[in-house]
Amino acid sequence: MQRNIAQHGFRTAAAFSLIELVLVMLIIAVVFAIATPRFSQANARQQQAMAAERLKSDLELARARARASSQNVTVMFNRSGASYGLSGAGEAFAVELDEAPYRAQIGHVAFGDAGDEFVTFNAFGIAHAEGRIEINRGHLRQITVRVKASGEVE
Repeated sequence: MQRNIAQHGFRTAAAFSLIELVLVMLIIAVVFAIATPRFSQANARQQQAMAAERLKSDLELARARARASSQNVTVMFNRSGASYGLSGAGEAFAVELDEAPYRAQIGHVAFGDAGDEFVTFNAFGIAHAEGRIEINRGHLRQITVRVKASGEVE
């Protein structure tokens, strides 16, 4: 048989059949369909954690500015706008948590018995009241940032 092929100039080439190619494409599609939601959820958890870390850093910055300048520094929260702003000593600024890269929301803010939506650090870095801020991202479990009466952020 090989002589016959050689005499006519035909070559045999190893190739995949159409069925084999379709099966490989189907397996790739199934793996992709399984991996995509998991990746999306992991990305959302990362964004929520980044938002909480940013909030902690900014609260610690507010406390440090208050101590360094011997002036009150206030962090005000806007739950409907998913933002907060820092004012007092130094340059004032605002952070939008519902925008990239965080895409998170402020779920609940409560400081003191009155449930204030702000915290003020005095010249000694002590918070006007103990409180907490909850960071939400879709259906994920909330992350709570706490401010102790001493001003410590956890």
